[in-house]
Amino acid sequence: MFKIFSIDQYHNAHEVYPENGIYVVYELYQYKFQFTGSITSKTIFIEDEVFDYENKLITFTENSISTKEKKRIFEDYFGYLKINICDHTFNFEVRIQKLKVPELEEILLYLWNQDPIIFDNFFSKSTLKSKLDKENQNLDYSSKFVNIFEDYYNFFKNSFFVFKSLPHNVLRTKNIIKDYETSDISNNSIDWLINNLDELHIDYSYKNDKNSIPIKNNYGVIEKILTEEKFSDFNIYENQIILGTFDYVILEIAKIKNKIKSYLSTKQYYEKDFYSINEFKIIPFLKLKDDLDKIESKIKSLQRKYKDIFVKANSKNTFPKLTPVFSNKRHYTDAYNKIRLIRDIKINLDGELNLLNIKKLSTLYERFNLFVLINSILLKNPISFKKENPKLDDNTFQEFYFQFTNYKISLYYDAYIGNLQNKIGLQRISNGYYKPDYIIKLETEYNIYFYILDSKYSSENTVKDRHLPKCINTYILDIGITNSKSTKVEELILIYPGQNEETIFGNDIFKPKISILPSKVKNTNLKNFIEKTLFNE
Repeated sequence: MFKIFSIDQYHNAHEVYPENGIYVVYELYQYKFQFTGSITSKTIFIEDEVFDYENKLITFTENSISTKEKKRIFEDYFGYLKINICDHTFNFEVRIQKLKVPELEEILLYLWNQDPIIFDNFFSKSTLKSKLDKENQNLDYSSKFVNIFEDYYNFFKNSFFVFKSLPHNVLRTKNIIKDYETSDISNNSIDWLINNLDELHIDYSYKNDKNSIPIKNNYGVIEKILTEEKFSDFNIYENQIILGTFDYVILEIAKIKNKIKSYLSTKQYYEKDFYSINEFKIIPFLKLKDDLDKIESKIKSLQRKYKDIFVKANSKNTFPKLTPVFSNKRHYTDAYNKIRLIRDIKINLDGELNLLNIKKLSTLYERFNLFVLINSILLKNPISFKKENPKLDDNTFQEFYFQFTNYKISLYYDAYIGNLQNKIGLQRISNGYYKPDYIIKLETEYNIYFYILDSKYSSENTVKDRHLPKCINTYILDIGITNSKSTKVEELILIYPGQNEETIFGNDIFKPKISILPSKVKNTNLKNFIEKTLFNE
């Protein structure tokens, strides 16, 4: 039997009862729990992490497990998770304060626009698999399908005036009935008149009419006659294909929007002060739908303009064939290649959104800062960039290498630093290992410099009072540089979602330098650190 209690500010215990098999708990509340039953293991797991590894909080008896004191058990969690005790699994939903939500939305959407694999790893692997499968092309569309259609739209928008000036057409003739006086006569006109003699009016009084025709002792006047006229016909294969591709793109957008609509729950949970995963999980999809609505509207408007160019042309929604026009006219050749590209891309958005599960908030924040670091270095246009060593559990790359003309930068994410030599070049002095969030290694012709950065999704006071002393002991005092016993890392930087940047110890001359650095979606502190430290800007 399992029971969990929330402890209020007056130290009163309130039992939490499951709702539909799920215990609803709150990130910053303090809790105690107890389990009664067969004790088959003394290891308790929250998700895949051991809870209270040193058993300082847990009391074990022959047939029970309980917590000695209250604790913020679910701090740093959000969404659905499982606690496993002695082969029994208990389901929880952790809700967070709404004060945190705006910045988390920004972080989530920032990650949404990065590597889809990285983004999806914050969610339950079995419940959402979003991918863009690119075959036979090298374009890197990273913003969840919208850029695919933006690229298509921008091409045809930029090509509009070329097509307006030089639309391909075929000169054809057509038979029309016109006033005889203004018409050119052909053999077809005579044949038509013979079969339409009612258009020939015979009367002697027409003798003096300039258009009269003498017929024996009489005169005839023709009111209407069939004649041939030449015209430019735009209803040709190539123009039909271009118009048909607009139909294709609009249909593809509609398919994705329908998929999204089927994912979004019609009944969302709302609470005054706390945020449920059921509200948070749909944010990227709402953003995607909004972006798709905007690009769909622009594409439809552009389609109408192309219909005005290709007068009376039908649309042909099919894969294009290479024709002499597509081969020999530059703007049609470019359009042909763009059409083939958009039709080659396969878009899959599979899974059930209602099972979506975000893991620890700290992991979300770590990955956000990882991409800020990567993107900040990439802005400096390295000669080469490669990523290696994906994690076995979620394929997140852990090593990133940037080669510049006179130096090399290596970025290691979540890497093990033990007391043996390794390719990074840092070693723990005592036994065991550490795993700093990020290690930056700068290699010049004559020197190697190391920087350790750690993400802390906490307040400024918590970072200074709780995390900083521990990190100084860990990463400054207990880590050395291989083959350089008296040297320490250049800097230790704790990254947090606050406002103030502050140097706690040291400076640019006396090292190691220790500081705290704010990092959010809309600020540039971390980018500025990269520019100043690694590129002397």
